[in-house]
Amino acid sequence: FRGIELSYSQRLGFFDNEYLRAFSVFGTYSQFNVTPRPRNGTRFFPRAATGGVTWSLGKFYFQVNGTWTDETFVGEDDKVSPTAALYPRDEAYFKPRTILFMNARYKLTDTFSVFVSGDRAYDSGKIWFYKSDGRVRQIENYGSQWSVGVKADF
Repeated sequence: FRGIELSYSQRLGFFDNEYLRAFSVFGTYSQFNVTPRPRNGTRFFPRAATGGVTWSLGKFYFQVNGTWTDETFVGEDDKVSPTAALYPRDEAYFKPRTILFMNARYKLTDTFSVFVSGDRAYDSGKIWFYKSDGRVRQIENYGSQWSVGVKADF
């Protein structure tokens, strides 16, 4: 298993404008290699990236972040006989995928705040495909999950 990860994070406090100083940014990029390749059922992705922006000023807080994963080997299609004339033991992969998340909060008092949170605010779903010719085997689409509420800190 070999790999490298690059990461960057900074609060933009060097700006003169108070609204711009309230921003923070972060990002990571990872790349891995493993030999021999993991067995069926192991979801090993060779490249991934995450990033996000946070804005926090006074009673307001807002964050958007996301994750991208590269094409991912998921195994050989063991439902196709190794003696089949077409596509025996074809290798299946997930297509690259992007997921976004968001959070917003407004502090009403020192104790109470209201919030909205979007889990998988954008999700490109999972697409299984065969590497040899790009045939799609399966598509899954996922919906967003949103939460709205009041938070109390005691």
